[in-house]
Amino acid sequence: MPVFLLIAPFLCLASFLSLYCSNILGFAIGISLLPFLFFFKQRKMPRVSLCLFALSFGFLWSSLYTTFYFAPAEKLMYETIKMEATVKDFPMKTQYGYFVSANGGTKDGPAFPMTLALSNDFSDLKPGDKVTAISYVKPADQNDEIPFYYRAKHIYLFAKPYGEITVQKAEGVSPIYYPKYVANYLKNTASTLYETDSDALITALLTGDRSKLSDSDLHAFSRAGLSHVIAISGMHIGVLSGLFVFLFGTSGRRNIILHLLLLFFFVCMTGAGAGTVRAFILSAITLSAPLFYRKPHPLNSLGFALCLMLLINPYAVANVGLQFSFLATLGIFLVALPLYARLKLIVRSKLYRSLCSILAVSFGALLFTLPLSAYYFQTVSFIAPLSNLLTLWSITLCFVLGLLSILLYSVFPILAVPIVFLTEHISSFFFWFTRALERIPLLSFPFPSVYFILYFSIFYGMIVLWYRGARKGYRYTLIPTCALVLCFCIFILLSNLSVSTKPLGLHVLNVGQGQSLLLTSNRTRALIDCGGDKTAGHTAADYLQSLGYTNVSMVVLTHYHADHMNGLADFCRRISVGSFVLPDTKFDSESHKQVTNLAETYDIPIIYLHEATDFTLGDATLRVYPPVNKIDENEAGLCMLYSLNDWDALITGDIGKETELSLLKHYDVPNIELLVLGHHGSASSTSSEFLEAVTPETAVASVGKGNRYGHPAEEVLQKLDNYNIPLYRTDTMHTLTFFIHPKES
Repeated sequence: MPVFLLIAPFLCLASFLSLYCSNILGFAIGISLLPFLFFFKQRKMPRVSLCLFALSFGFLWSSLYTTFYFAPAEKLMYETIKMEATVKDFPMKTQYGYFVSANGGTKDGPAFPMTLALSNDFSDLKPGDKVTAISYVKPADQNDEIPFYYRAKHIYLFAKPYGEITVQKAEGVSPIYYPKYVANYLKNTASTLYETDSDALITALLTGDRSKLSDSDLHAFSRAGLSHVIAISGMHIGVLSGLFVFLFGTSGRRNIILHLLLLFFFVCMTGAGAGTVRAFILSAITLSAPLFYRKPHPLNSLGFALCLMLLINPYAVANVGLQFSFLATLGIFLVALPLYARLKLIVRSKLYRSLCSILAVSFGALLFTLPLSAYYFQTVSFIAPLSNLLTLWSITLCFVLGLLSILLYSVFPILAVPIVFLTEHISSFFFWFTRALERIPLLSFPFPSVYFILYFSIFYGMIVLWYRGARKGYRYTLIPTCALVLCFCIFILLSNLSVSTKPLGLHVLNVGQGQSLLLTSNRTRALIDCGGDKTAGHTAADYLQSLGYTNVSMVVLTHYHADHMNGLADFCRRISVGSFVLPDTKFDSESHKQVTNLAETYDIPIIYLHEATDFTLGDATLRVYPPVNKIDENEAGLCMLYSLNDWDALITGDIGKETELSLLKHYDVPNIELLVLGHHGSASSTSSEFLEAVTPETAVASVGKGNRYGHPAEEVLQKLDNYNIPLYRTDTMHTLTFFIHPKES
């Protein structure tokens, strides 16, 4: 019986539940399960007894871990202390300065894992240096959207030193920091040898540092189902192991020990991510098993790896990387390996067998990780098996050749030149391929969607039928396969028709603290603003492409502030734009220049608004009002009325209270049914006089979760309540969609 495979899920469950329990409650639950454990043991029911043992141990160990490791760190939270910290890694540059990983605390107390926020003056810190300063300490997880994100990575505190900061340089280099020095050398050498894109890719593959990769490229990798190839994981451990076996072989105790030491060094060098640690443990079991005359059981080894990682840090159960890594590996063991074994009976060519192995592994991993992708990222991609098949060779070569070029450059620099040249071209192909996929619709889909929730249910049901049919013979798999493809096409069609058949649709996209609205009428589309978080442009493009669209008739910018236009470049790279409609103002010439450069690059005509203009969108009409007040950038923005018959929605950008009233004086604005709150619900907009004049029935706020401005303001919320106007908001409800039918208007 695979003991650890049975124990691991229940240990995982107990560790997860303990995150939401107090220490006393968790300890009490663990103790209360012990009598049941002995009861079932006496009844000779070993499986039930093992499951209860895992639950009991999980609750008890999590409670003890919290009491002795995390609870002491909690005492420092929200306190100002004289901190002494030892730097563990080289500083990481951010837009605010540098973040430094360290162990620190008070002089006489224990040291805790933390992140230090330092200015640019401390970019020369090295592992082993000691930092002393007065610091304000808060929880590392305070502002993170994923619960327990940093705690799962064994980082408890975030410290902001201020005043005089003293640095004591380390004397020599401690052996425990050798991996970090090697990683830093690889990063610096890659920057010397390679151009920007190749440098970013090689650095990510060799060290796990993805900070050089742009947000646009990271999103492109995710959409193509290729994020795992640039995150240090089992694939990299496998390639490194393959290189070692090729050079030194596998026989002999000394080779096995050297092999394990090399892998352990690589794990430490790349930051000991969940996927890398999991792969190392499985490799260690596989390599060392012959020394003990044992044959490893894949699933039992996987369960042992999970138990060991939870024993080291029970909070790791909340690590998204750990969840993806173990589920993907489970999918490979349970689905990919049996599938490949069956395909080998049909396929005789070695080349085709290699391709089948890549497809089988990608499919097995995808099958088990799709629900996680839908839950964490609200999107799912079905292109992963194909994109892996077409690009995995390039990533493997970039990893091997990148490492080889750096090693040769360290000894014989001239020999590295041809390898660098070859690696640059292979890297260019990888970036070209993933960026080309961005413009193809229907590669990924937003979640949740009623159609795709239904499709997922059918998808997994058909997979079960397909597997059962494959056991009888491949002709029995034909009906489930055809049904699966047919359902996929039907649900794509239904998803498209749900928008394209409506005479008016207003989609308020969840772009964080910013604004981006998609207007649809039948098969005509326009985008109002495209700004917010770093992926605002991709959010808008993803939404359109998930419906099968690749173009919009126009993009209207209310004004040139970043939270309304910083995603425009990403959007234009993926979606064809008919024209730009812009306010003719010169307050922010740099932002205006960025828009005109985009128009020139993609050959997009520009329309500057000087008077109220009507644009026809299918059955609906978009009336755009020019700026009525030019005292500053916010007030000099465009406003617009989106109408179908007697139904109207008013979009006012970031104009304030005075400009709202000026708009009413200059133009005949009708009573409206929907109001997109001005300035994201700021107290400077949405006056009582304005609400009384336009009498909206519904209000919408495009705001980011936990934004530092406090939007929507309490004052505005109170006004809406006074006028009995319901509010819909993107920070709590995500993307909002309103459809209007003629009979409703």
